[in-house]
Amino acid sequence: MNHDLVAPSLVAVVRLGTVLLTSGLTACTTHYTLPEFDALARTFWAKTIYLGEKASVYSPYDLVPTIEFANLLEEERAEVFALFGVESETPVLVYLSPNDGLGLDAEVIGDQVHVTGARTTLPGSFMGQAGGRVAQIEVAAPAILQLENGRSLSQFLGASTYRETIRHEFTHVAVNLLGLGGPDWLREGMAHYVESVSVEDGRFVLDPAPVRLRIAAILLPGIRDLDPVLEWKQSIPPVEQDGNMRAIAFTLVTFLIERERAPSLREGYERIAAYRPEQIRALQPEWSAWLASLAPPPE
Repeated sequence: MNHDLVAPSLVAVVRLGTVLLTSGLTACTTHYTLPEFDALARTFWAKTIYLGEKASVYSPYDLVPTIEFANLLEEERAEVFALFGVESETPVLVYLSPNDGLGLDAEVIGDQVHVTGARTTLPGSFMGQAGGRVAQIEVAAPAILQLENGRSLSQFLGASTYRETIRHEFTHVAVNLLGLGGPDWLREGMAHYVESVSVEDGRFVLDPAPVRLRIAAILLPGIRDLDPVLEWKQSIPPVEQDGNMRAIAFTLVTFLIERERAPSLREGYERIAAYRPEQIRALQPEWSAWLASLAPPPE
């Protein structure tokens, strides 16, 4: 999901539990004493700030899980930015927003923890959003389990749980930094493409087709009119129609990327953005046949 985000200012960013400073700050226009910064930082919800070389992470977690997230964020930033040819050295700002709708369902029996389920999606809501170079990722709120022996365990979902959401939002950040425009179907379809399709040696690979695409291939080939997705505007908060429009947008962008075979993802994006609506409508039969070819054979 991509729309304007207002980044928290540095003077009101984080409730400090741990601060890791891994990169030097050399061009500050405003200076704060450490007590001043600490007092201001405690007005926000985050527990750990990680200032990495390529990403600043504002986290509700302790140090160890925050580092796990920071490593994944910098890894995905590097790959997504390389795919689009983004050369910006400015760190991406990521805040991990705790959400009670995500997490593990568990019960404590004696000194053992039994996991009974996991909530990894937010029906009727967004898992992330991005604006400019700022990304917000919804994460499970930190929880503490108390064992009978007096020990306590921190409970959270590992960073890899959010890999697809991170890739999706970093796609929006990359497109923003490149100044690329485009309608919602293109912006969201491209973000779903990058999050869903495997990458090998810097190239996207559709063999095998990702699960999301195979499901769409089963459900969507009967569509004869692409006008609804071409005119679609993402609702905030999302409505039921948005899920269907995103699915169609993902397949349409994937089809056009495969058809164009541009030498770079950025050029592919620019070529698709240049399509006129009537050109895309004319490709509907070809798109539908391509999509149907990806459906698994009937058993």
